[in-house]
Amino acid sequence: MPDTDRLYALSSTYNHPWLSDVGGPGLLINDPVMAMRWYLTTEREENLAVTGHVSDDHGATWRPLLPRELMADAERALAAMADDGGPQARQSAGILRDAMAAEAADWLDHRLRYVQPDDPTPYRPDEPSPESWRRGGHIWALALGTRPDEQVLRHLTARFTTPQTEGATLLRTGAAEMLDALALAEAPAHGESAQLLSALGLLNRMAFGFETGQLDTLAEDAQRSILDHLVTVHPATAPVAEAHPEPGHGANMAARAYLRRLSLIGPAGEPRLLDDAAAALAEAVTAAEQQPGRPPTPAPRPGRHRRFPATPSTWKETSRQPLSGG
Repeated sequence: MPDTDRLYALSSTYNHPWLSDVGGPGLLINDPVMAMRWYLTTEREENLAVTGHVSDDHGATWRPLLPRELMADAERALAAMADDGGPQARQSAGILRDAMAAEAADWLDHRLRYVQPDDPTPYRPDEPSPESWRRGGHIWALALGTRPDEQVLRHLTARFTTPQTEGATLLRTGAAEMLDALALAEAPAHGESAQLLSALGLLNRMAFGFETGQLDTLAEDAQRSILDHLVTVHPATAPVAEAHPEPGHGANMAARAYLRRLSLIGPAGEPRLLDDAAAALAEAVTAAEQQPGRPPTPAPRPGRHRRFPATPSTWKETSRQPLSGG
């Protein structure tokens, strides 16, 4: 293992319908490559949700860890091994990189050809559909914060008897779309309303579909970041947000629901749907304003985007305590 003070603690919980909330395997190690490979071979659709923490002081304190941060650490470790070592180290780095790429391709294939765990006739199609390739790119970028490299794509396309050149292109396109959406979520003030709505629609769709698994929490956090800004600048909702700035107020919540709906319809969508959405917004705002004595609904707690996605029952705040059971 590398000579470093950084420790990685990963633990898993079953999300399978028949094993929900049952603890799975865990890992404590100071090797980011091994930790990343463990994540890729353990986190699977709805079967296992993985929670991660990292410590920079020999395990005295821990902070939450995102998969994309772990992937970046693994890539840096492999690059350092190849650059700083001799021929044997470079060969070892190449072998490890290829093994990680193969495991990443397997992880991604589970999303591309998803089968719901409780499906009585589990059937994986021989080849992913074009939409599945593009959505796979969305999922990859959402989890790992990169575009899949050529080594991953080579392992992935080799799984299918028919050439999948179009699929690889769609995968890269989907990853680029998600990276753009995540960049807007990090700095929503830099985007125009149309761009923010497009990103919101993409992230909104990521919360629907079982193949996203536990990663939907990352999409929800990015949505929230965009909504917090968009609701204050979009012409249809800015007056509502100014009058009722509390996120938990009924009128503010109605404005956010309108923006989610608009992001899925599209600004140039069916006029009847746009009219219905605007009418629903006006009706909800009026109803909320007619109940002045009603306390606002508590807003969601901030900061979920700073950790591995996990179901609420598996999450424990341990940023100042050693991780137990990992």
